[in-house]
Formats: sequence, structure tokens, C-alpha cells
Amino acid sequence: MNSVRQRQLLLALVALVTIGSTILVATASSQARPPVPEAWVGSWSAAPAPGPLPGPAVEPLSVKGFHDQTVRMMVHTSVGGDRARVRLSNRFGAKPLTVGHVTLALPFPDAGAGDLKPNSIHELTFSGQRSVTVPVGGSVFSDVVTMDVPWTADVAISVYLPGDSGPPTVHYNAKTTTYIGPGDDASAPSGASLAKTIRTWYFISGLDVLNRTGAGAVAVLGDSISEGYATTANANHRWTDYLAARLAKAEPGRAPGVLNEAMSGNRWATTAPIGRTRRPESTRWPGSTATWPGRPGCGR
Repeated sequence: MNSVRQRQLLLALVALVTIGSTILVATASSQARPPVPEAWVGSWSAAPAPGPLPGPAVEPLSVKGFHDQTVRMMVHTSVGGDRARVRLSNRFGAKPLTVGHVTLALPFPDAGAGDLKPNSIHELTFSGQRSVTVPVGGSVFSDVVTMDVPWTADVAISVYLPGDSGPPTVHYNAKTTTYIGPGDDASAPSGASLAKTIRTWYFISGLDVLNRTGAGAVAVLGDSISEGYATTANANHRWTDYLAARLAKAEPGRAPGVLNEAMSGNRWATTAPIGRTRRPESTRWPGSTATWPGRPGCGR
């Protein structure tokens, strides 16, 4: 074969390789997902309600409130992100609520009940200040904090209440242990001084994360079945927790948030007395659910 013929064959081979590579790259590009911009997504929430009426089996703090005490609460995320913010609520307060100090951290149960991983404790601020006053009937977001919030895992929110809080806004049936103690221990890794325990959330109503899932969040309204009334305490066995875990496993990094806004005994439009800790869902829609970040819809 002469040199001219060899050169022609070589050029033809190069052309075929180039065309084939171009087709493969174009096909891969067409199948790749477009980049998703960062957006706020609700990772955890709880329906705020008035505190319970006094009774022999009712914790007095849930009725009268707190004074110079730290309240450390565990919440279970549905999605993760690299930044976070916490929502505090004084929806049913009788007076402005002064919050002196708030932290967000990862629990460290292997070290002790109510303990935190020391290198995970993040100080939260509100318009650059450590303390904030929440108006009667209102809520506030913390400033954004840079933190790797894990998917489908527990995080700890510690709230220090320096003065008389008055009757608290609660989610009565939290199904997770809250730790309470005197003074400001919001930044303390040890939970040893937070000796009083109860399974109620106080003054917190949401945790949002910043991520690139592009999937938004699903809000769940309902009664005790969705709230997780009969589930094992501190096990995160609500069906909404299983849903969040299943979605996260099916599509890692792309699953939607799952927000549980259920309350035991709740109904859509009941106007007869249904207990101070339970409100008709019609009175909560759309006032609370419409403000959740990334919420495309809700289920029941």
C-alpha cells in the first residue's frame, strides 16, 4: 500500500473516531441532569399549639412556662444541607418571648443522655444578635449558620430562656426526650445538668436547610396516626420518618423534605372543644403551611 493510500485511511479513521466521540459526549450531556440552584427546603417541622390545661398528669412547665432555664430538644431531619436556620414560635404566647441563647448541634447519646458532640455545636444569632424577642403570636428565623446537617438523623436545638416565658407554645406529643435544666447551658456539650426530662417540644416549629435537591418538601397534615402517637419514644418510627428514609434511599441527594404537621385528635373542621393542644386543620391552612420553604403540596 502506497503512502498516499495509507494517509487517506488514517484520516478516515481519525474522522470516524472524532464523530463517534462527539456522539457519545452529546448523548451523555443530553441524559445528564441540569444543575439545580441552591434553595431553602424544610427538613423538620412540628405544629405549634397552646400548652395543655393543668392536671395531675400534666407537667407544670408546659402550663406556666420557664424562667432562667435551658431546654434541649432533639428533632429528626428528613433532608440535609450545608447551611441551616431554625424557626422559633410564640404563636400562643401571652407575652413577648425573650430568648437569650440558641444553639444547633449533633447529639452524642453514646456519651450521655442529652450530650452533644463538642465540635458540632453552632451558635445561632438573630439579626446578628445572640438574643431575640419574639412578639405575641409571632415567629422568627435565626440567621443562617454554616453546618453540615445530616440526612434522616437527629439534631439538637438548645434554647435558653432567661426570664419568665409565660405559658409556652408547644408540640405536646413529641415522642422524643427533651432535657431541661437551670441556667444557660445551651452551649454545654454535657447534658448532665439538664436532669429534668419530658417528651414535648417548646417554642420551636421548624428547621430549614439549604441544598440542591430541587425537590421541595411535602407537608403532612393529620391526627395521631401521622403524629406517631403509639410509636416507640426516641426511635423515630413515625410513618413520616419511614417515608423520608425511603425517599432518601431511593434517590440520594435528590429527595424532598417531609414535614410532619400532624396533631393527635386533630380534625379538619371540628369547632367543638378538642383540647388545647389540638386545633382544627382548617384554622392552620394556609397560614402555617404556605410559609414552609419548598412545599409543593401536602398529604393526609
